[in-house]
Amino acid sequence: MTETLYKVLKVRKNASDGSIKLAHRKLVKTLHPDIPVTGDAEKFRMVDLAYKVLRDADTRAEYDKTGTYSESAVKSEMDKVLEAMVGIYNNLLGSGLAFDERNSVIDMMKTAVSEALEKMAASATEVESAIAGLRGVRKTLSREGEGENLFVKTTDWHIDSKTTILSGIQQQIRIFELVQEELGNYSSFARVTQAVQIWTIGTTSAA
Repeated sequence: MTETLYKVLKVRKNASDGSIKLAHRKLVKTLHPDIPVTGDAEKFRMVDLAYKVLRDADTRAEYDKTGTYSESAVKSEMDKVLEAMVGIYNNLLGSGLAFDERNSVIDMMKTAVSEALEKMAASATEVESAIAGLRGVRKTLSREGEGENLFVKTTDWHIDSKTTILSGIQQQIRIFELVQEELGNYSSFARVTQAVQIWTIGTTSAA
């Protein structure tokens, strides 16, 4: 790639996350292959790739420092996004709602994602509250110079367990937020599926 990822998105290197997101959304709406005259599959793929690298703080920092990025990290995240999207679509097929021509598949998927995010946020809040409670209990059990305290050890195990659960929920929230973002870029499910196909073919050929 002769152009930097920032030039691909037509933004400055110090562009904010919001500016990068806005630039991506604007470009994919004109470069999508379904768009007459301006549609271009290869440019669309490069714009999408540039955004997927720069939207993540870690991959962006790596790119800024080295001029390179981890293709496997980007692909791994996108694979999770696609897996979540297919799961949502599968649920719609199972419910029979997707067969009703009066229903918009993409709108139903957006609704399903929003509902899932609400449930995940509630679960995260519940686990955070449990962790705070456990830490409060731990403070009452710990005393200097007592040596090993099995009650403290048991409480720590529960704190670690809940922390692991919270981390998993937070990762799921990130993936579903990215799904929400992907769906928000397109006006029809057909365009979503074509964008996914372009991304899948692009990453497969690059592997």
